[in-house]
Amino acid sequence: GDTIYFDADGGNDGTELWAHDTSNHSTWQVADIFSGSTSSSPGKYMAISVGDTLYFDAHGGDGRELWALDTSTLSTWQVIDIYIGSSSSNPGEEMCMLVDNGLYFRAGDSNGGEELWGLIFSEPGIVMIEHSITYN
Repeated sequence: GDTIYFDADGGNDGTELWAHDTSNHSTWQVADIFSGSTSSSPGKYMAISVGDTLYFDAHGGDGRELWALDTSTLSTWQVIDIYIGSSSSNPGEEMCMLVDNGLYFRAGDSNGGEELWGLIFSEPGIVMIEHSITYN
């Protein structure tokens, strides 16, 4: 459409998710993902649009995890907490791609490894897959 999504520091909330509508030149903060003055820095490693949903990484207080924005309703949510606890999985760091009906990305987990994760978009919903990868 006519909307660009990006990260910006609005002054009091740290770096958060913002939008700009090119048709009417309005700009607004879409979400304060990490409430307070700490930055969520959305889209540091990945930001991919699939239909009306933007998938991106962000720091939501419990580490950098996979988040989503429904661009038609402007609602945001954490898709999954891959690295359970306060550590970050850094989804999309070094590898993220959209192939056919799936979004595939690299992420760290609480087992201490890096793994291939995927969101498979199918009816009636989304299926999460995980595969262990050993790096030499």
